[in-house]
Amino acid sequence: MEKREYREICILIGTTAAVYLGFKYLLPLVAPFLFSWLIAWMLLPAVTFLKKRLHISKGIGGTLLIAMLIGILGFLVLGLGRLGLSQLGKLARDFPVYEQLFKTQAAEFCGYCDELFSLEKGECHRLMELGMEQAGGVVRTRLLPELSRQTVFGVGKLFSALWILLLVFLGTFLIVRDSDDLKVIWEESVWYQKGRGVLARLSKTGLAYGKAQLIIMGFTILVCGIGIFLTGNPYSLLIGAVIAVLDALPAIGSGLILIPWSIIKVFKGQLFHGAVLLSCYVICQVLRQLIESKIIGDRIGIKPIFTIIAMYAGLKLFGILGFILGPAALIIIKTSLQSLW
Repeated sequence: MEKREYREICILIGTTAAVYLGFKYLLPLVAPFLFSWLIAWMLLPAVTFLKKRLHISKGIGGTLLIAMLIGILGFLVLGLGRLGLSQLGKLARDFPVYEQLFKTQAAEFCGYCDELFSLEKGECHRLMELGMEQAGGVVRTRLLPELSRQTVFGVGKLFSALWILLLVFLGTFLIVRDSDDLKVIWEESVWYQKGRGVLARLSKTGLAYGKAQLIIMGFTILVCGIGIFLTGNPYSLLIGAVIAVLDALPAIGSGLILIPWSIIKVFKGQLFHGAVLLSCYVICQVLRQLIESKIIGDRIGIKPIFTIIAMYAGLKLFGILGFILGPAALIIIKTSLQSLW
């Protein structure tokens, strides 16, 4: 093995180990303040404008903008939360209707299976009812008690989340107020001097990726929500949000729901509804391609299969957050290696 190849292998192993240890042990300690830095980074141009044009200090300007941001976020959360809860309430009220519809469709399907496999009439339906009774017993004996315990645990988590949110906005204010001094301290640090190339490239790549995904998810919720609303479905917001999450996952996408749904609508003779759902899928795909090519371009260059592998590895290493941390780690490793090599 040549010296250069040995060096590249050592860099790869060292970078991967550093990213894993950082995500495993360091990230939980500094995560709130990373969000503070991100919010401050978005607010600083407006704060600088207020200081230059209106001679408002960064402390006061930052306070005003943070208060506006909290107000806007609170309004959006309350509005969307109210709409989401109303749709969940309607779903709960209409559950008996959907339950009866499911039973009717299941009975027809079971009758078809009896004929197909030459079973006694009603045999498949009896097996299905037996399975549902067993599942109901599991729900009553295991799921419901665990749900009660998790509800109590969730109240404590809510207070913890509110405390972390307070720290995030407090950190944002302090970063904005002392941004000039913090910039000098950072540029004089050994981390900046030794790794400015890696950090600059990593910052551009990470911000571009995050910005693109957030914009795409927002447009997906909007497009699918409007389209599903036009079909007369009362759960347009909930379904649109689910489709947006699926669309963000590599090799899955919004077509997992929209394409079969549109085909079912066409077979039922609801051509307009089918066309609307199919149009939603096409619009989402066009928007994804335009936004990714515009914002990300060739900065990442990671194939979907490697992203899926990173998501699986992240899930095994970090739990549910690994769906985000896995691809993020892959971007960090790839960007760092490109800069070091």
